Parts: sequence; structure tokens; C-alpha cells
Amino acid sequence: NVYMCVSDGSDILRITTNGAPNVLPHFSADQKKIVYISAAGGNSEIMVMDLNDRQPLNISQNSADDDQAVFSPGGDLLAFISLRDGNPEIYTADVSGGGIARLTSNSTNDHSPQFSVDGNYILFVSDRNGNEDIFRANIDGSNVQNLTENPARDSGICISPDGNHIAFISNRSGSNQVYRMDLNGQNLMRLTNVSGQSVNPAYNNDGSKIVFQNQSDSDSRVYIAAADGSAPRLLTPAHADAQNPAFSIPGTFVFFESSVSGNWDIFRVDLDGNNTRNITLHSGRDRMGGSRISE
Repeated sequence: NVYMCVSDGSDILRITTNGAPNVLPHFSADQKKIVYISAAGGNSEIMVMDLNDRQPLNISQNSADDDQAVFSPGGDLLAFISLRDGNPEIYTADVSGGGIARLTSNSTNDHSPQFSVDGNYILFVSDRNGNEDIFRANIDGSNVQNLTENPARDSGICISPDGNHIAFISNRSGSNQVYRMDLNGQNLMRLTNVSGQSVNPAYNNDGSKIVFQNQSDSDSRVYIAAADGSAPRLLTPAHADAQNPAFSIPGTFVFFESSVSGNWDIFRVDLDGNNTRNITLHSGRDRMGGSRISE
């Protein structure tokens, strides 16, 4: 189920109560709504909830599975994937329900949609060319462009807060590393050079720093670096199995998931790597939602 708590782990509030799997919550930019995936009806549906009345609204309303929903910057649209034509395609919908529009149409897999910061573009991952690349399309699905166009696997879209750059994951060097390119696919640069596999990048709110997960020697760690990849520093201790890092909106903490306590919990650490604490501390399996953390 979906829960909320204060950043120190206090005031835990259960948001969903239907007993079905409810996963992958994301806040709207104004933090007044969440979108999440629910199987309450027997298949995966896109649900939006206003946090004032906590009444869920089914946006997708289809017998096929719908997944990976995200808000537009203005909060009026959702992008998501649906299998309603037999394979994953990108759709948008009004946040109040209705207005569902299909943006992609091919026989391969289109997934992981993200809005550009100005709301004019949809970015997504597709294997339509035989391997995963990152594509950009207008908000109505027109003018589809392959931004990576490389025989390697490119995925894991993370857009900088100013909207000028896309951080992403590519194995073009032989291992997964974090790269950056402009919103039009130009000016490619590699951001990570840590031994092992580097994945799951996330920017802080002013775009000056990134965090990322590094997998090496059967251990997963979280690093912090400048936005250009310089001065990487280890934030989490060895053997912490730290994954999926994200900054708090004020940028004072980094949150991550870890199974070091025997089950998955959510942890918080200062930017200097000090004061690591388990903020969920429960025998249940606790995972974070999107890379945007409310205040």
C-alpha cells in the first residue's frame, strides 16, 4: 500500500486502504496530489488522489494493464504506458479523467515516459530499432526523434531541473554508466567513472548535484557528485545494499532503499555521508515512489 511520512520517519499515514497492491506513487509538482498504480480492480490501473480528500480516481479505466504514470509539470496531464493494444505504448490523459490520447503506435515496446520541464515534449524509451534508445516526441506524439541512436542500451531518463539536460544510463562503454546529453540529444558526456555498474541518477532541486547507485563486488552503494560528474563521493557504507537514491526537495538529505536490516526499508543520510538513519524501521517491505520527494 501507499504510505506517507515526514522526512524523519514520523507521522506515518496510510494513504490507500483497499487491500490490493498499490505501488509506484509520485507527487504532483505542487505536492497536492499523488498518482499511483493499483490492482484493486484485478488489473493495473492509474489512480490519482487529491491528498485533501484522499478519494481515488481511476484515470485509465481499461481491462488491460496500465503502468508507469507521471504528472506533467503543470499537473494537468498524466503520461503512462498501457498494454491495451497488446504491447506497451505511451498515452496521456487529463488528470481529472478522460481525454486519453495514444502517442505511440508500433509493435515493439515503448515505456518509461517523462515530460520535459516546459511540458512541450514527452521523452520515452523504445526498442523499436532493435535495442533500447531514448526518444523525444511533441506532446501530441508528433515529430518522434531518436536522441541516442546507438547500438548500446540507453534508458533510465532523468531530466535536469532547468530542463536543459537528460541524464541517462548506457552500456556503450561495456558496463552501465551515467551519461548526459542536451534535450535535443547533442553534447553527449559521460558522468560516472566509478568501477562497476552505475545506474539510477537523480538531480537535486537546483541541478547542481547528482546522486547515483553503483553496483560492484556484490554490493550496492550510493554516490553523490557535481552535476558534471566531477568529485564523486561515497555516501553509504559498504554492504548497505543501498539503491534508488533521491534528494529531498530542500536538498539537505538523500533518501535511499536498503535491505541491510533484513528487509527493505527507506533510509536518510546527510550530504556528507553522516547521520544515516532508518526512517521506516518496519518488518514490512518499504520502497520509495518516484525520485521526487515531498518536503
